[in-house]
Amino acid sequence: MNYNELRKIMAVNQISVQSFADEVNITPEGFKRGIEKQSLAIRYVVPICKALCITPNQLFDYAEKQICKQTQNGGVGNTQIVEAGITALQEQLREKDKQINDLLAIIKQTTK
Repeated sequence: MNYNELRKIMAVNQISVQSFADEVNITPEGFKRGIEKQSLAIRYVVPICKALCITPNQLFDYAEKQICKQTQNGGVGNTQIVEAGITALQEQLREKDKQINDLLAIIKQTTK
């Protein structure tokens, strides 16, 4: 994500840049510079994701629909290809993230 996309998420969630920066323990200027130069320290990733209610995959624009193919060997002649199961789990996680975001929005509306 770029800086403007992250600012839009803050605006939707009614989070000021300063309160976000305080929660993440970074200066607003340092955050902007780190995002724009793609040089943000790894120690900020989890706090940023928590503060904005996004996943690291969303933060880094990582395509969640990538197919991971893994072969598991469990003994002689017992090989399983794990592909369809991972796709189903990824779909369930996307739905879970959507539901969490919806619930957070409802909570924010009711606490105003």
